[in-house]
Amino acid sequence: MFWKTEDGEVDKRCLFLVLLLTGAIVAGGLYICSPFFDGSGDEVPAEESISLESEKEEPELLAYITGAVKYPGVYKVAAGSHVYDVIHEAGDILPYADTASIDLTEKVVNHMQIVVKTDLAGQGALADGKVNINTATGKELETLSGVGEATASKIITYRKEHGLFTCKEDLKKVPGIGDGKFKKLEDSITL
Repeated sequence: MFWKTEDGEVDKRCLFLVLLLTGAIVAGGLYICSPFFDGSGDEVPAEESISLESEKEEPELLAYITGAVKYPGVYKVAAGSHVYDVIHEAGDILPYADTASIDLTEKVVNHMQIVVKTDLAGQGALADGKVNINTATGKELETLSGVGEATASKIITYRKEHGLFTCKEDLKKVPGIGDGKFKKLEDSITL
């Protein structure tokens, strides 16, 4: 036998190697079965795994919207959404909404309440003598120079499909409104 010398005694070097290999196999098995082993071969301390979970962004956020919107209520929106996304989900704002009272570009946080106030002065879409391109009806849009029924309809369709305009220049995204037409409208419109 390989662990015995010619005298019949146990070879201490062979015994040492056998014990060393056995210990390595047992230690490896314990390491793999350890609760800190994540399967990649790297040890993951418990504190780090907990902190990584808390840093993950929530996939959906809840926002409660009330006031001058078509369908007030609680809506689920994707993380990273803005107030205008929630307004779009709520069916858009009503003609008498006070859009100056809200920040449309504000990021939504979980359990946020958004209040779209009403325009108590009754100016609605024609605030300060300007047409609010976010709230104006087709007839109100047609009061703008160079805007007929077809262009007004395109503006309203664009709002329904893409949400509220966040700046005046967004009006150029509407089919048929280029730089020239926008320059004529710029001083007559508001958000």
